[in-house]
Amino acid sequence: TEEGSKWRAMEESLGVSAAGLPRPLLMELGSIEISKPWRSQGLAGELLEFMFDDPYYDERIVFSRELSWHWDLKGSGLTAYEYRGILMKLFEGEGFRYCETDDEEIRYAGENMLMVRVGSAVPAEAALAFYSAACRTEPRGWGWG
Repeated sequence: TEEGSKWRAMEESLGVSAAGLPRPLLMELGSIEISKPWRSQGLAGELLEFMFDDPYYDERIVFSRELSWHWDLKGSGLTAYEYRGILMKLFEGEGFRYCETDDEEIRYAGENMLMVRVGSAVPAEAALAFYSAACRTEPRGWGWG
């Protein structure tokens, strides 16, 4: 997470409810880019699966800020909402959940979204603390709802 960002401040505050877990607890997944000739072959899903097969991520909260101005809408021929749906399905396949947020950058455009994956070894208190700080809807799908 970026120094001085709200996400870094959140990482620091989560430390209280996740004593004993390694740092960083909160990690941002940057981007997944597949070269045009290799698209539509399932490689993005394979990359995510490979990444999250590593037990390292069981003790982490990973979030991805999906911002439409980074998507290849022109090259894909999809609308922003069609592209968003594909990304949502891709991330959900590796345990990410959609999180409604008041983050300004995400709320800038309706098709943007925050996807969050809480590792299986993250204490419920830390997951709920993150959720309370970042999300605006009732928690579901992270083992308590």
